[in-house]
Amino acid sequence: MAEPSKFIVFFLVCCSCLIVPSTTKDVTFLLYNKECPKQSTKIEASKLFCHKSYSIDKFTNVFFIIHGWLHSVEEYYVNDIRHALFQSQRKKTVVIEVDWSNFARKDYIEAQKGNELVANATSDVLSCLVDDNKLPHSNIEIICHCMGCHIAGIAGKYLQICTGKKIKKITALDPAGPGYLTIKHRSRLGPNDADIVFVVHTDAFMFGYGNRCGTIDFYPNGGKHPQPGCPEKLGVIEYDLCSHQRSLHFYIESLKYSYFPGIKCPSYSDYKRGLCSSNPKVDFSKNLIENYKGTYFGSIKLRKPCLFRNRTR
Repeated sequence: MAEPSKFIVFFLVCCSCLIVPSTTKDVTFLLYNKECPKQSTKIEASKLFCHKSYSIDKFTNVFFIIHGWLHSVEEYYVNDIRHALFQSQRKKTVVIEVDWSNFARKDYIEAQKGNELVANATSDVLSCLVDDNKLPHSNIEIICHCMGCHIAGIAGKYLQICTGKKIKKITALDPAGPGYLTIKHRSRLGPNDADIVFVVHTDAFMFGYGNRCGTIDFYPNGGKHPQPGCPEKLGVIEYDLCSHQRSLHFYIESLKYSYFPGIKCPSYSDYKRGLCSSNPKVDFSKNLIENYKGTYFGSIKLRKPCLFRNRTR
């Protein structure tokens, strides 16, 4: 059978911006605002959502949090990121948590098959925000982990087809690797899915996606297992996932302590040999700009704060 034309694909995706499939009942969106950071409002990916303001206007910063495989919005890190965002933001802020646990708690292959449906529902909410609530694309960021990062990337692609614009930023915390290294770009996270796609690699080529997939790819401690505090021995899944989860710990600490240093360098070996010491240094906890494109490395210890404050490596 011949592949559908680009026009048909465009038509089908754009229709999804207007009519949400009934199966999106498997995806729940929980909205929190800074005034009531512990109380959520359940919203639906439908035109009903578009006609409710939810105290969102053109001055609001909106953060989406998309959890990873086997998880839900009940995970500790979703709560920690939400509270850290509210504490670190001075402007009016809303956090929307995407609960796709009905898919995420299935086996890996089945969960992956649900990525596009979850991304479609997420892009519908995004479209409503920018079209009906007149929210600037530059006010939107998606923070995601593991398989959730590929959902974020696909949602970013759908939004571009529907509106012609990109969201400001995707912060991808160790995107899932298995099952994504060889698939087509349209079904995974990529550098064109937002103005800035900031990727933190901590378990490269194990549970994490090892290749570059962002505009800024940061490899703390070389980006591979074992990360500080993680057992070196492999074979037990809890041990294996330790390095994968470190991306979350590092990011949460960066929100709390406003420090997340990296230095631009072509390879970890060059970084360790000091060959990049005169290269640009970036604090990833600050506002990032598109000119920062490239590969970065840094040395991070597990402590509170777990990030070096006196040096970049």
